Amino acid sequence: MKIEDLLALGQTISRPEPQSRTEQGEKFADILQAAQEKTNPSTVATSAGVLPSATPVEIIANSALLTDSLKAVEEGLCRLEAYQRGLSSGEVSLKSLAPLATALEQDSRRLQDLAAQLPPDSPLKSVAEEVAALSWVESFKFQRGDYV
Repeated sequence: MKIEDLLALGQTISRPEPQSRTEQGEKFADILQAAQEKTNPSTVATSAGVLPSATPVEIIANSALLTDSLKAVEEGLCRLEAYQRGLSSGEVSLKSLAPLATALEQDSRRLQDLAAQLPPDSPLKSVAEEVAALSWVESFKFQRGDYV
């Protein structure tokens, strides 16, 4: 096929006429409204927009749970870091790391409980579960005697 044939082919293909902006905007607004109704059936329309219909008590409880979970994850990560430094240092005895290993096991239990209360789609839930699992594994390895 020659280039001239390709150029002629492009001229014979009819392109659809673009719709006016008002028609596109109306369609988009309709589609957006329908999508919002599907994803948030329990929303309240206000002059400021669409707000979820949650009571203030639920919002406060959720924020307190998130704050507690975030604090527990940070503490667990700090404890794991201290444990790692203790293991890598030749100056710290394993006997002095035993309370830290016990604390890691307690962190694991607490983080599992908090993660169970978090919403399933929360990114903090997956982080809390990972830190809980790592804390439990490290505590178990210490109790089993892997580092002796």
